[in-house]
Amino acid sequence: MKTMKITKREAEYLLILFRENAYSNKYISSIVMAKKLNIAPSTVVEKFQRLAEKGYVNYVKRKGVKLTDKGLKFAKKLIRKHRILEVLVVQISGVDANTACNMVKGLEIELNDDLTELLCKSLGRPRRCPHGYEIPEV
Repeated sequence: MKTMKITKREAEYLLILFRENAYSNKYISSIVMAKKLNIAPSTVVEKFQRLAEKGYVNYVKRKGVKLTDKGLKFAKKLIRKHRILEVLVVQISGVDANTACNMVKGLEIELNDDLTELLCKSLGRPRRCPHGYEIPEV
């Protein structure tokens, strides 16, 4: 089976779903997601369906989505990469956590796993990002 690459926008959806705890038995509706992204619910439904086709979410019409194990693992990986990048930017530049967060936003999807681990090791394997949130292990 051919692996379908995930887009930056799809990654953004997965991150929001992770932050909203859309796993276990909690579903996030297209209405809630549309409000968060300030877009039409129909656009969200299309993206939910696409993510379901790729195996990242379980989509139930009129109920919404929740992350699959694959989606949860991918979202945690993105969170890990983002937080490691935040640590790096704060350490090398001294900017505050929010500035670092904005600077690295979107880069997590581009950062490969080997470089992530190299950075993590070089930074002394930090357990928390500059905001104080845990850096998940994957």
